[in-house]
Amino acid sequence: MPTPSESDKALRISEARYRRLFESAQDGILLLNAETAEIEDANPFLKNILGYSHKELLGKKIWEIGAFKDTLLNKEAFIELQTNRFIRYDDLPLVAKNGACISVEFVSNVYDCEGTKVIQCNIRDNTKRHLAEIALRATTRSLKMISESNIALLKSDTEMILLTEYCRIAVESGGYLLAWVGLTEDHDDKNVKVISQFGQDDGYLELCKITTSKDDFSNSLTGRAIHSQKIEFSDNIATDLKMTHCQKEASKRGFKSAIALPFQLPNNKTACLTLYSSKLDIWSPTEHSLLAEKHKTFPLDSLL
Repeated sequence: MPTPSESDKALRISEARYRRLFESAQDGILLLNAETAEIEDANPFLKNILGYSHKELLGKKIWEIGAFKDTLLNKEAFIELQTNRFIRYDDLPLVAKNGACISVEFVSNVYDCEGTKVIQCNIRDNTKRHLAEIALRATTRSLKMISESNIALLKSDTEMILLTEYCRIAVESGGYLLAWVGLTEDHDDKNVKVISQFGQDDGYLELCKITTSKDDFSNSLTGRAIHSQKIEFSDNIATDLKMTHCQKEASKRGFKSAIALPFQLPNNKTACLTLYSSKLDIWSPTEHSLLAEKHKTFPLDSLL
């Protein structure tokens, strides 16, 4: 039978081992009071994920921390955890202290520690995997749009029908809110004429008055694309200083991001396909390339 001193030594060794594991873990760990939901401890790696210091976390309820506000981890979820003793989210979107959007796997368990209930939350950063999945979905979406566009090219009798089909495919198969094609009529007229569109417009294009004028094109995604003959995109219309002319109207219609893909006409004029999405940051470099390849040329001779 071990002596009291030997038992104390074994306990200290056990506690030291636990502390090393806790502090060296490559996942974020939170320990919560199971009755109050207050954070009682947090390991160092959590700061790498969320940016909050140990001091900033201690004593706070989990839903009071900025990263967890407006997420599924609310008071109702805490009551569910108390009842079921387990909760899991495979892809929980959080916002780090620096404003970065991340995706985490969040697993929480209730267990007994010397007669006291404790909640342990393990938080694993899934952002890289999540971004890879988004990129894969985006590429699949673009390939589907290209495939359907090729079929439309074979079936359409006129260029106008074909362009309308391209816009419809972008909305119905690509998941965009609005797709439209525009071009300038002649060298002197800087206004961009809408020649085809599909989706949720509600007067947006008329109100925004798209132009390629040097005085205005810097505030027009489509105007910049036609002027530069390069892909232009806005990952966040609401905060993009180059989209100030249409931010208010875009917000009303749920347009959060946009991409403009210019293409050359047979007479060397430039037209543009512009797509609006309800999501932020949705275009991967691969999708840029796929969309650009598809929309380099369109058979528009008869429209001019």
